[in-house]
Parts: sequence; structure tokens; C-alpha cells
Amino acid sequence: MLNLIRSEWFILRRRPIVWVLLALLVGLFVLLRLTEYTVVALHDGTLTGGEARMALLRDEQVQQFRLQLAFPGIFGAALGHINSVGGLCAIVLAAGAVGSEYSWGT
Repeated sequence: MLNLIRSEWFILRRRPIVWVLLALLVGLFVLLRLTEYTVVALHDGTLTGGEARMALLRDEQVQQFRLQLAFPGIFGAALGHINSVGGLCAIVLAAGAVGSEYSWGT
């Protein structure tokens, strides 16, 4: 049984789609967090040295972004991201694995 699991992990590690999906998952996570940081920084005036502030969202929404960017909140944000985007990546990965098994005749 362990040999079968080990061989499937070997197949998954060698497929380029796995690494592309992982890069996509991490890239989207970083892009989303940078966007949230930019919104908070514009709201607080951090990017302009306190001279100009730009209120794109309400104060409650910016406070929620602050909580998600801080230490304990980032874990919930990461797990929520894995739950949403990671689920879609898992569906694409499973479809690719089933399709390749069918095309290889195994």
C-alpha cells in the first residue's frame, strides 16, 4: 500500500501542472494580501508620509483588512484562501490526473 502511495506522489511531483498550480495559488495569495495592504496604506496615508489619505473603503472594512494582515489573522486568511482557490486547483489537478491516466491507458 505504501509503495502505491509513494509511486503516486512521485508521479505528482514530476508533473509540471502541479508546480504551475502551486505557483498560481501562492501568487494569487500574495497579490490579494498586497492589494489589502495597499488599501490600508492608502487609507492611513502611509505611502505618502501622512500628507494625503485616500479613503477607498469604510473604516470597518479597512479594520477587517488590518486584522487579516496581522499575525493571528493571517492564518485564517491563508486557510480561507486555500479553501477557496485551493479547491479549484485541486479540481483541475484531479481532472488532469484522471485524463492523463486515461490517455496513458493505465
